[in-house]
Amino acid sequence: MKQMQICCTLNDCNLQEREKSLVALLIFYKDFDKLPLESYQEAFEKCLWFVDGVKKKPENREKGPKLMDGEQDFPFIVGPVNRVLGKEIRSLKYLHWWSFLSAYTEIGDCTFQKIVSIQSKRAKGLRLEKGEREWYLRNREIVDFKTEFSNAENEMLSQWTGGT
Repeated sequence: MKQMQICCTLNDCNLQEREKSLVALLIFYKDFDKLPLESYQEAFEKCLWFVDGVKKKPENREKGPKLMDGEQDFPFIVGPVNRVLGKEIRSLKYLHWWSFLSAYTEIGDCTFQKIVSIQSKRAKGLRLEKGEREWYLRNREIVDFKTEFSNAENEMLSQWTGGT
């Protein structure tokens, strides 16, 4: 789904903000090359409006802690979405993004919900229940976010560690 590609692009630590916007536009608009330069800002805002599922975000709302990673969590999202829709979404020729988002909001109790719940509690400094703590310790590799470094950071780390 190209909307997932856009979400991944917007979180890419190797791209500057301007590059993220441009790549998102290239992915979203089939005829991007026909867009006049002066319409890029409006086109990008409409792209985000669509990807966000038409939700109007309050201007003064603070950005909360990161609770999910689209790329990392996709394997845990697709199964519950399949269950809600009653079909394998990866085999569909077309699925409207908003249909996907609607199904996503209805996934209910599943592994992904556990991941997000634990992420949320940890981000807020709340204590995990005994069962949650045990589950987290058994599943840290799917709960903890993978540390992503930009190419420049990787180069610096390589220099510090002697290229190992």
